[in-house]
Amino acid sequence: DQSWKSVTRDMEMNGERPRAYHGLVFYNRYLYIIGGFDGQNYFNSVRKINVINFTKEESPPMNARRCYVSCCLDNKTIWAIGGMNGQSRLDSCECFTIGQNYWTEMPKMNEKRSDADATALNGKIYVVGGFNGVECLASVEFFCKENYKWIKVTPMESRRSGVSAITLNDRIYAVGGFDGNNRLRTAEYYSTKNNTWH
Repeated sequence: DQSWKSVTRDMEMNGERPRAYHGLVFYNRYLYIIGGFDGQNYFNSVRKINVINFTKEESPPMNARRCYVSCCLDNKTIWAIGGMNGQSRLDSCECFTIGQNYWTEMPKMNEKRSDADATALNGKIYVVGGFNGVECLASVEFFCKENYKWIKVTPMESRRSGVSAITLNDRIYAVGGFDGNNRLRTAEYYSTKNNTWH
């Protein structure tokens, strides 16, 4: 019916601390709210919310505190990539396979990055753009499971911090963001076939 409805009371969120700059993924009727910041505290906690009956559970916490974190889902595995822990931008990442009770540290990225975004395509985890504490980034890398390391690909045409990324029809779209001078209304897509941005 083209309207928004508050579910705060249904989800019993009134007792929750505020949470901004967190990650969010959905799997099998559950929202996973990952990391974030309440204005004072940087979180490593993960909330799991059933979107059918709005019950709330605590999921295993991450190893690192992460706000401005990039998150995505690949099959049944949630990735939490980069972010900020209160002192510095992070090049670390970790993943959580749904059904297990721990997060696994994964190899570090080639660059520190917060305010990036992540998406999965053809079994690879891509992270695009972000901010390394000094400058906004155009760089892009993916995690190669075969070599068990992060590999850089062609950078985007624009630096993009605070970017949104999504996979659609074998392309990765990067939309908006901040290039260090301007907020952007531009978008570009990445073709894995020829390693180019358009």
